[in-house]
Amino acid sequence: MILHLINFLRGTIMLISKQQSPLILIVDDDPLIQNLLENLLKKEGYRVTLAAEGMEAIEEFQRCKPDLVLMDAAMPIMDGFTACSKLKELEVNTDIPIIMITSLDDEKSVNQAFQAGAIEYITKPIHWAVLRNRVNVIIKAQSTKIALENIQNILNKQHRLQT
Repeated sequence: MILHLINFLRGTIMLISKQQSPLILIVDDDPLIQNLLENLLKKEGYRVTLAAEGMEAIEEFQRCKPDLVLMDAAMPIMDGFTACSKLKELEVNTDIPIIMITSLDDEKSVNQAFQAGAIEYITKPIHWAVLRNRVNVIIKAQSTKIALENIQNILNKQHRLQT
């Protein structure tokens, strides 16, 4: 069993190193912010897809299944708080991390973002070094979580085979 686990880990590490770079969905109604975020993230090696408001974000999320979402709060048609809640309700994958990026810095907005399912809250103007590092940490944590879930599934299968 341990040999199988070691071989699995080697295969997982090789698979992770060959995978495409993580995909980040940027949701903001300001084209300038979209462009700045897109350029920053692409420079860091991430793939990027865009949406300009909440309804479009939900459609894009279901279409491309991103690894992370950067969501503005104040947008027309559907705001980021509502979109965040609706993304968390989808059957596709409710574990995708969402970072709320907004000019709203009051306590009510912060609480609303976390209640809607955001895991991080960054205010505008954006401190680029902070955003870059938070994105990197969240992406690494998400990758580690997925690898651990895969290992747990293999261990569970091995355990069922032995009993």
